[in-house]
Amino acid sequence: MSGWWMRLAGFAVLGLAFALAGCQAGEKPLVAPTVASTATPCPTAGGEICAVGEAEGGQSDGMGIEPAIAPVGGESTPMVGPAPSLATPAQVGPLPTSIATETSPEPEVFTTLIFARPIAPAGNDQVDPSYRFGSTQGKQRDPHHGVEFLNPFGTPVLAAGDGKVVVAGDDKTTRLSPYFNFYGNLVVLEHAALALSGGEGAPQPVFTLYAHLSEVLVEVGETVRQGELIGKVGMTGGATGSHLHFEVRLGENSYAASRNPELWLAPGLDENGQPNGALAAQVINPQGQAVAVEQVVVQHLVDGPGSASDWEIYLQAYEEKALLGSAPWGESFAVGNLPAGWYRISFPYFGLQSQEVEVLPGQVRLVEFKVP
Repeated sequence: MSGWWMRLAGFAVLGLAFALAGCQAGEKPLVAPTVASTATPCPTAGGEICAVGEAEGGQSDGMGIEPAIAPVGGESTPMVGPAPSLATPAQVGPLPTSIATETSPEPEVFTTLIFARPIAPAGNDQVDPSYRFGSTQGKQRDPHHGVEFLNPFGTPVLAAGDGKVVVAGDDKTTRLSPYFNFYGNLVVLEHAALALSGGEGAPQPVFTLYAHLSEVLVEVGETVRQGELIGKVGMTGGATGSHLHFEVRLGENSYAASRNPELWLAPGLDENGQPNGALAAQVINPQGQAVAVEQVVVQHLVDGPGSASDWEIYLQAYEEKALLGSAPWGESFAVGNLPAGWYRISFPYFGLQSQEVEVLPGQVRLVEFKVP
């Protein structure tokens, strides 16, 4: 069967399944969750929570280029971790060296939700859902190696964790990405090394990057604390609107080492003051390789497993092959800052693939799909 007919069949199966689920469960009209971005309407391919608005994102982040960079100057298996303290932000440090699963007799916790948001709540501290990590805004841009925080010019930018300044300046003459002057004014912090591999191998350094700044307020070699002012939002480099571009890099300070920030940023609180969580999904073929899938629907279930949904998020797998299956989660797609509760994840791939999973407060829920 041709790829075209397979995709058409997938859409038909997915549509029929959603229609039956809605009829049987008596679904309510979609209502945006309380954690929706303050941005305005966005493209349908951006993985939005609901209607969001014009993404003032910068120039596209380049596809398939992995420069060597030196600083300037199926079955569901949960991996869980404790909720970071949002009143007293969690400090960066070594994580537990054991990863727990549902079948572990004495599970230990594991989390990467360790960084404070780089924009204070007085500004917009929500990730722009129209241009998530690994997405292309409907093929309009190259795959994104970070996330955007849409904010007015001059909004304070804060250190996401304790660290040392390893880059402070601009990239006009030093290539830190696919192009010169891609980030404009930027800061890169190196944080404490993390043990993420069950105790095997050396702990890996982790870096956070803050780009398109209007002002850089730190210098290389300085030590900063979490929440300290390091710059201000701008639109330098390839930016076409005022926003903060934020990246997390694991193992080395390189463009190729970027990871999804939504799995590293401490979640916000829901309407009851309870921390939100995050969801990461592995989609694995029989050869053990991460697979790219499209038309992913994540539905919030009102009353637990099998119940109707009241809102949903549209996603797809990372659109750059090199980003699929990266350590430590090995995910094909992910989304953060989800209210705790039950969700149905569905997508067409040789028929309808679907699982229902529970996202817990302050934790990353990892679910695995084994596909043909």
